[in-house]
Amino acid sequence: MKKLTMSLLVVVLTSSVAIVNAQQKKKDTITQTKEIEGVVVTALGIKKEKKTIGYATSQVNGDDLKKSGEANIIQGLAGKAAGIQVTGSSGTPGASSKILIRGQKSINLSSQPIIVLDGQIIDNSVNNNAGQGSNLAGVDDSNRAIDINPDDIESVSILKGGAAAALYGENARNGVIIYTSKKGRKRKGIGIDFSTAVSFDMITRLPKLQKTYAAGTNGATYIAPAQYGSDGFATTSGTNQSWGPLISSVTGLKAYDNTKNFFETGVTQNYNLAFSGGGDYGNFRASFGHIDQTGIIPNTSLKKTSFGVNSEFKLTDKLKAGADVKFSNTNGLRAQKGSNIAGVMLSLLRTPATYDLRDYQTVQGYNKNYFAAYDNPYYTVYNNPYKDETNRSIISGYLTYNYNKALNILLRAGVDTYTTHAQQNYSFSSNGNSTADRTGQVVVDTYTQSQYNLDLIFSGLVNFTDNINLNYSFGGQIISKFGNDQYTQGSTMLEPNQFNLSNFTTFVSNNTDFKQIKRGILASAEFGFYDQFYLTLTGRNDWSSTLPKQNSSYFYPSVSGSWLFNKTLNLPNWVNLGKVRVAYAKTFASANPYNIVNTYGTPNYFDTFGPQLTSPYLGVGA
Repeated sequence: MKKLTMSLLVVVLTSSVAIVNAQQKKKDTITQTKEIEGVVVTALGIKKEKKTIGYATSQVNGDDLKKSGEANIIQGLAGKAAGIQVTGSSGTPGASSKILIRGQKSINLSSQPIIVLDGQIIDNSVNNNAGQGSNLAGVDDSNRAIDINPDDIESVSILKGGAAAALYGENARNGVIIYTSKKGRKRKGIGIDFSTAVSFDMITRLPKLQKTYAAGTNGATYIAPAQYGSDGFATTSGTNQSWGPLISSVTGLKAYDNTKNFFETGVTQNYNLAFSGGGDYGNFRASFGHIDQTGIIPNTSLKKTSFGVNSEFKLTDKLKAGADVKFSNTNGLRAQKGSNIAGVMLSLLRTPATYDLRDYQTVQGYNKNYFAAYDNPYYTVYNNPYKDETNRSIISGYLTYNYNKALNILLRAGVDTYTTHAQQNYSFSSNGNSTADRTGQVVVDTYTQSQYNLDLIFSGLVNFTDNINLNYSFGGQIISKFGNDQYTQGSTMLEPNQFNLSNFTTFVSNNTDFKQIKRGILASAEFGFYDQFYLTLTGRNDWSSTLPKQNSSYFYPSVSGSWLFNKTLNLPNWVNLGKVRVAYAKTFASANPYNIVNTYGTPNYFDTFGPQLTSPYLGVGA
């Protein structure tokens, strides 16, 4: 069950210090910089005047992401732009956030927009093999955009329609979210920015549970909680029914507020430090960020440390180079969720009012609960941990050659690579292992993915007359993605609660590799007439390695136009902008890797209340 939480920001400290270089002459002045009003970042990092665009876009300031207090740059967009739906999967630290632009678009493919950081497409997937994630069971893992530090973001552009995203091809069929990082600026000395914030998360509302009737049935029959023998295992099953006799009619019983007792106050501490500077021949910015978050569910947490360095250099009057390096280390400690006999909410909300869940362990340290078939919520958060660690690097570099106003050349390359190590433990006596026999289990998963981007873009502005111009771009793009997943499940412990694979007698292993390469060529032409009418034509053709060689090519056209009628009709000055826009686009989606031919995989059938059937079964492979 998704929990409603309230976040309270209590401490915010921000300072900016300029360290002036003593060797600078007094006559040197700090160059003032000013943002160009109405300029937005569009496809492939191309900047355009907002008034000329014939499709829907939204802009979000980077400070708004920071003020939201969210560790996830996707969740930080909630409520910031029209037509954007952001849904958090749960209230636990680091839980994934899903974003949709104008609703769901596909049944079996992703409907989420692509994420672009400084011109480079980055991964935002959720990988959850160790957590055995589904809608009903497992844990809420992170979407990988959580690795980006919100304090490093200067601005966000959201491209909503097919025409807006046409130059990105099929990757952008669901829209594009473009994040632009903060950069250094020309100034005297070095600027230092430091900020820290502390916030608290608390439950605002809980389901109303009756506290009048004791455990049992029919309003008359009292059923005592599960009883446990000298070996620490249940001798009676107990019940999850809460409709026995009146609590007041049974000697020695009283009501407990288990939901109130269970949830805690979550604390988030956020620290950011950045150094920046610049001069006539370049600029730089180096940043450090750390977030330490504990959840409203006991023993859940998120810790993230990030480093970033970007710089730009003016090699000649026409040639400029830039580079950006980001590294992050993200650690999660997560709890079982949902309709799951080892999950937190199922046992918590079905607890008869007459049982105190804080009595959660036997003398032997085994699971103790009112109903023997369920794990006690306290036991599962402390004894069935899911831990994950992700190390991620995002590196990009570019060269731009500005021959003149009519010709600019951009060469950009980058890599986004990360490795996630995850482990799910089920303690001896837990009901959560796949066979539900309380013999313990460990699931170990290592997932690695790398994505490489290469862009070559030619662009420029050509004035045919004083009132007619052409803003054009064309070029090519290659995107290569490679991944590997190694999964091992060990079942039936030899020595209780030693979670090394050598301590288990039965194993299920799986190894998955995938690769996909997409190549595309693209072109865009925007015609402007009398600063009132704008017509934009775009086209892109892609070739995907996941389609048959003889039919791997597909073309995306788009056309959009805008009319600034306040100028044409000579409306009064108090009408700042009157605009009509229209757009048409066609988009496609190629298959996921290996999805157009029959392939063999390891069978794995399970439900959340019974044992799994996995291969090999009784020594027989399948």
